[in-house]
Amino acid sequence: MIANRQVVLVVSGQEFWTTNTVLESTNWLLNPKTAENVVRSEFSTSADESSATSPLRVSLYQLGLDLDPDLFRICLNFVRYHSLVCSETQNLEGVLLTAKQLKLYDLVQVIERKKEEEKKSAEDLRRRQLVNIFNFAGWLHAETLKEVNYNCHPVQAAEVDFSGLDLSFVQAPGEAFIGVRSNFRKANFSNCRLYGANFRGADLSHACLRNADLRKADFRDAILVGADLCGCQVEHANFIGCTFDGAKMERLVGVGRSTLDAAMHSKLNEKSAAAQKKWYSPWT
Repeated sequence: MIANRQVVLVVSGQEFWTTNTVLESTNWLLNPKTAENVVRSEFSTSADESSATSPLRVSLYQLGLDLDPDLFRICLNFVRYHSLVCSETQNLEGVLLTAKQLKLYDLVQVIERKKEEEKKSAEDLRRRQLVNIFNFAGWLHAETLKEVNYNCHPVQAAEVDFSGLDLSFVQAPGEAFIGVRSNFRKANFSNCRLYGANFRGADLSHACLRNADLRKADFRDAILVGADLCGCQVEHANFIGCTFDGAKMERLVGVGRSTLDAAMHSKLNEKSAAAQKKWYSPWT
């Protein structure tokens, strides 16, 4: 094909003008040199020299591609500039699917990386917001009631998925924390002040609560499978009905003044373990 020959790409009736040099700059379905046979035939030059110098028209519909022109434009611009040019209001998921149809895998990687970064950014923003809520509640609790009107509503943790979040070093009184039936899987509460916190019925499997202040905390019926409780203060904490399989509980402080020992040997815990194994003893 003649170098820098004009090419007209027809996408759902809309024309996109470019050159074969641009199309050949990226390894994708519309590269005239490396495309599949059915595509390459569309880009083949004519024996007539005059027609070879005229713009070459290629219909993507004839190639079996029914694409949205607006999404295709973003893909074509990526080929032109080797950069994702996309506004926040445009459908990034649609661009991703279009890029996959065009076998434009460089753009696919860029979009997937962008989505992952946005997800991490959203998680980090959510973590900062929660930390601010907890720390604000802790500040109110630290003041005397005569000086400050304690009017902080408890955090409705049942409405939030904390799994995987790092909330270490949060200073929060238990009065500002409600954890009933919440998902705290893999959450990091290490070094948190969760005095009197309500984790009743919460899922804390594989969560890290290392060195946390859990005095007077309510863990009744909570799932602590694989959780790390090493170094925690547990005076007057209630663990009745908890599931402890694989939990780490070294160097606990105040175990004798909590229900931990009783919970680990209680009939409730034994029945829970039996139910998980799906067998029952006729003598229980």
